[in-house]
Amino acid sequence: FLMFRTCGGRYPSEALRLVTALELFHAFALIHDDIMDRGASRHGIPTVHVDVTRRLARQHCHGDLAHVGESQAILAGDLLLTWAHGVLHAPTRIIPERHTMALRIFDAMAEEVIIGQMLDVDLTTRPSASNGLVMEKMRRKTAGYSFIKPLQFGASLAGADQKILRWCETFGMSLGLAFQIQDDLIDLEVPEAQSHKTPFSDLKEQQQTMLTQYIFDHGTATERRTLRTLMGTELKEKDRSRVRSLFEESGAIAYGHSLVDRYILQAERTLDRSMFTRSSYKKFKDFIYTVRDRSH
Repeated sequence: FLMFRTCGGRYPSEALRLVTALELFHAFALIHDDIMDRGASRHGIPTVHVDVTRRLARQHCHGDLAHVGESQAILAGDLLLTWAHGVLHAPTRIIPERHTMALRIFDAMAEEVIIGQMLDVDLTTRPSASNGLVMEKMRRKTAGYSFIKPLQFGASLAGADQKILRWCETFGMSLGLAFQIQDDLIDLEVPEAQSHKTPFSDLKEQQQTMLTQYIFDHGTATERRTLRTLMGTELKEKDRSRVRSLFEESGAIAYGHSLVDRYILQAERTLDRSMFTRSSYKKFKDFIYTVRDRSH
């Protein structure tokens, strides 16, 4: 919506309604992601499949309640996806050509994040990965999905040209990569009480990240062996000290922070090359700082 306003789009109330489809799609994706990752909490509250399972238990229902909880969560996600498409295809005053372009970008976003998630799931089965594969996952699952395509969606609704769409790609890629690596750092550094996330979910699900890859590529034999014993293990908050020590002493955490700083700087430089008004420039600058300074 910020991109739409920055590009001088007409009918902001119509655009705001259309961009809610992104939020509905995001909620759908997160519900399904939590099932795949076996996540117990998100933003400090139980995930949907966990909450449904607990409600069924309190109602003294019978059967495989965990399976039913997952099934109902999948269906809830499907319902949200249906609502998203309902919003997208409802009549609108947005110029038809602009609306059509935005729909194409939405569809490309959906395809991209699903492929990114397929790669993410596949990598959990691999004893090793590569920086290239991990980077491809981040480009698709985070940068393209969370930043590039939403920016382009808003720009398209405003009738922006290809130059602006390319700017969205450059800016969104840098900020998205910073966001994902920062997310991986939060999983290691920030206590559950502050992050409101299941601790060490990446390690538990054997997720390959730039941080684990750094240890596999540059760590000592002992550090690589220790990391392999941690991946796939049911780690708790009490394990944070020894987990963090491994990533700190190997240099992985310092490496991760250096990458975040590099990509944030790239995003700032891309913004500096824009021709935005002073007001829009400040809002995008604040957006960068919000990403940079977040702790959950």
